[in-house]
Amino acid sequence: MPSKAVRTAEAKRKTRIYLAIGALTLLILLVTLATAGRQKTLRCDRQAAEEVDCVVKQSILGAITLNEKTIPGAQAISIGQQCPDVECTYRLQIYGAQGLVPVDEKYTSDYERQLRIKEEINNFFTDKSSPYVLMEEKTNPYLLAAVVAVFLLIWAYLGYLIWQAYHQDSPEHTG
Repeated sequence: MPSKAVRTAEAKRKTRIYLAIGALTLLILLVTLATAGRQKTLRCDRQAAEEVDCVVKQSILGAITLNEKTIPGAQAISIGQQCPDVECTYRLQIYGAQGLVPVDEKYTSDYERQLRIKEEINNFFTDKSSPYVLMEEKTNPYLLAAVVAVFLLIWAYLGYLIWQAYHQDSPEHTG
C-alpha cells in the first residue's frame, strides 16, 4: 500500500533543515560560478586607417558585466613587468591616447602567454587589413557543467529526503 503524506512536526522540521541546506548549496553554486565563471575579453576595432579603439571587458559567463573599460586611440600593446622579489610578474598594457593603460590590474607569472597575446595584438596594429582583433579568456565548459551537475544532484537528493520525511510509514500502518 503506498504511503500517505504525513505532515508531522518532525517532517516539517526536517523539511526546513533540508531547504536551508538547499539554499546554502545555491549560494555556494552562485559564488562558484561568480569566481570560476569569470571571462575576460579584449577587443580592438579599427575605426579608421590609423585609429583603433580597444575594449577590455570582464564578465561572469558573458552575461553579467563586472568591469568594462575603453581605450581610445590604441597604438600598441606592451608587457609591463614587476620584480619585487627574485621572480618577476607581468601584465599587458595598451598604449593609447591616455598613455599606458593596463589590460589587467593583476600581474601574472605566465610570461609566455602574455608574449603570445602581445604579438597577436601588435600584428593587428601593423596589418591594416583586419577590421578587429578579439582575445577571449573563457571559462572551461566542463568545469561549469560539473558544477551544475553537482548542484542538481544535491538538490535531487534533498528533494528525495523531503519526500521521504513526508511519506514515512506511520506507526499505526506498520503493524
